[in-house]
Amino acid sequence: MPLPACVTPQAALLDDLKIFDPIFTTKDKEKGTGMGLSIVYGIVAEYGGVLTVDSEVDQGTTFHVFWSCSRQQSFIPAQDSESLPGRTERILFVDDERLLLEMSAKMLERYGYTVTSVTDGQRAYDFFCADPLRFDLVITDQTMPGMTGLELAGKLLARKPELPIILCTGYSAAINEEKVKKAGLHGLIFKPLLKKDMTVLIRSALAAALPESPGSEPVGEPTSLGG
Repeated sequence: MPLPACVTPQAALLDDLKIFDPIFTTKDKEKGTGMGLSIVYGIVAEYGGVLTVDSEVDQGTTFHVFWSCSRQQSFIPAQDSESLPGRTERILFVDDERLLLEMSAKMLERYGYTVTSVTDGQRAYDFFCADPLRFDLVITDQTMPGMTGLELAGKLLARKPELPIILCTGYSAAINEEKVKKAGLHGLIFKPLLKKDMTVLIRSALAAALPESPGSEPVGEPTSLGG
């Protein structure tokens, strides 16, 4: 059975297939980023649900969320070997989208990480410079006002070259793995940010930052996830 539907009295959406794509929006640039439905779709899909939309011109739009029924009294998510919990590492998370930032921070905190959330690139840089040893890893959005994620990463690496940095973006065409690798970052992940992809990439980045023992093989090559 679907959850209660959300119906909008406004005109119907013209392209049902595109509304769940990252960055797609019918709003003005000042009024929306086009990530809201993409984030919702990603969350529903990750938990095994289905999200559908019915839309008619001049009638409105109806969204349905379907979940699988379970007869079990409790549900404990299985932890696969890749979704390893954190070990109290400290993460600086930078994104100008407050909703996405809050959701991602809460997710990572449940895995044992200590997360500091900042919505501005310059503030994040100033915060980092005040105590460079405070953070073990940085996750930054690419498209932010004032300073892009790559610009922020360049400034951070100038202060702490061994710092592992993960770039996240919704623009698959503008940023690619080669560009991220050339800039000295560990990895690239595309929005919407899924829990498994994020935790795997974080563990890889932190492992790559550890000092290598003599004769050990290199680990943690720059990685692209979610694209």
